[in-house]
Amino acid sequence: MIFGTILRLAAAPLAVLALTAGNFHGDRASIIFPDGWSAPEMGADGLTSVTEPGISGANCNVQTVDIATLEGFTLAQINADTAHPYSVDEWADFLALKPEQIVLDKNEVRPFADAWFHIATLRLTVDSNPEIIVRYGFYILPGRVTMAGCYIEASKYATYSALFDTTIASLRPW
Repeated sequence: MIFGTILRLAAAPLAVLALTAGNFHGDRASIIFPDGWSAPEMGADGLTSVTEPGISGANCNVQTVDIATLEGFTLAQINADTAHPYSVDEWADFLALKPEQIVLDKNEVRPFADAWFHIATLRLTVDSNPEIIVRYGFYILPGRVTMAGCYIEASKYATYSALFDTTIASLRPW
């Protein structure tokens, strides 16, 4: 009798949990991954990824990286240096790519709480692979960077554009 009562009381919270299966709360960040995609998988480097089922090649990820050189800075100092949309050279440096491998389609910086949220849509060409488009977002905070990206081959991007924008816009550091 008590077990049945517990199940009935738990039904509503479990239903809410099932409806929010895309929410991911990880290492000092949260994001709402696309519903129906794979369960989040964490790599050895702390990069957590999800993929769309099937053969589309679409994937999204989130990661928080500790950066010792940022530990000595206040958020105000970081904001003073980063309160602008990144140039191609800055994106190349941030992503460890060459500037000629990047084309900026959209590029903005949004205020969020006391930090800046950098968001961009980038066309990337790496080696002889097909061009990919990534919707990318990140926060630079004292001691760390919290970032997320959603990727797909350029020829398929239009189908995923709104979904990727919604996913990246949901990134929050904590």
